[in-house]
Amino acid sequence: MYYAAEQPTDDEMVPDRTIPGSWAINAAEYKPGARHTLVVTIPDPGEFLITATAGIFRELGSHDDGRTNYGAGTGCGGARYNLRESWRTTLLVWTAPETAETVSFKVTTATGKHGGFRNNAASFVANENLPPRGSTPAGAPPGPPASGSASVDGDEGMNGKFVAHGWFMAAAWAVMIPFGIFSARYARSPPGAPPSRSDAVETIRRGWFKLHVWLNSIGLVLALIGGLLSYSAVEEELGDGMHLRSAHAYWGAATLLLGINQPLNAFTRPPAPGPGEDKSKERRRWEKVHRFLAWAALMLSIVAMDTGTEAAMNVWGAPKGGKAANSAYIAWVWMVLLATCIAEVFRWRERQRLGIPMWGDAEGRTMNRNFVELSEIEDEPERAGPR
Repeated sequence: MYYAAEQPTDDEMVPDRTIPGSWAINAAEYKPGARHTLVVTIPDPGEFLITATAGIFRELGSHDDGRTNYGAGTGCGGARYNLRESWRTTLLVWTAPETAETVSFKVTTATGKHGGFRNNAASFVANENLPPRGSTPAGAPPGPPASGSASVDGDEGMNGKFVAHGWFMAAAWAVMIPFGIFSARYARSPPGAPPSRSDAVETIRRGWFKLHVWLNSIGLVLALIGGLLSYSAVEEELGDGMHLRSAHAYWGAATLLLGINQPLNAFTRPPAPGPGEDKSKERRRWEKVHRFLAWAALMLSIVAMDTGTEAAMNVWGAPKGGKAANSAYIAWVWMVLLATCIAEVFRWRERQRLGIPMWGDAEGRTMNRNFVELSEIEDEPERAGPR
């Protein structure tokens, strides 16, 4: 048992805080009515349920990190705390009762669905004459590190499947699928464009559809593998019934479902118009839906990746690795946005030279064939070779 600040502070929301050594209470005692920090240490990183016969725990979130978007930690009017994170040492802010009574804390902990349960209890007696906070002799060692991780460096406690999940999802949603989508917009030549002077560019333009299909297919396979790894890791760490319990899980599941829908949706496309024919209403409607779902999945993936790296930092025991991954991903998104802007400029200039409007033709219909027919799989007529 340690003292806590007399009033709630922002520091109490920081998982890796350290309690001053002068706040230690060197006995199984507490001061009635005062705020304390209860230190719970378990042999192996795991979750726990703790109840107190009196007093109130402060709500710090189910992961004891100040965030409640993953679920509340307190229950029963603040007399119970349910930690849903695998940590070895956890700090809980507890306000003692005003009455001088013995308070019992009972803890039940588990380290996974195959790890069984551990139980323990401790009792603390009231002592009105406890020295005030900060009166511990100088030179006292600092208090224990908070619940940020199960290891000294803060990253080794993370399940390896979560690490692999992050790499697979990054490869899928940060590289393969975005470039697969962009290939349909930027790799295909505008209608009526002459052959490119570069053999490499002409090859890419001829094979834009294969590039679109293969990049997205590989990306979806990687995403499925990453999803299975995450599912397995949650089973190991939290047990059955603990899926879809976080914002990241919801964003990730929605992104994956939209991604999987795209190849299924491609099989329902209406036939493309023949030479000299206009597109049917069904074809135009399908193209709009296909494009919208593709971009929706891409936008959701950004939120899923961001919340995933935050979960690695604040939930799954990798504060350093999660922060590095979050910074790298944000930098990558900005680079892709810059490259997209440059590609848009080149695309606009090429269409201007060919007299093709960006978003509509002379009849007022939406044209922009680079974008409209991104999922057309019918073979195009052979074009003349490079000049």
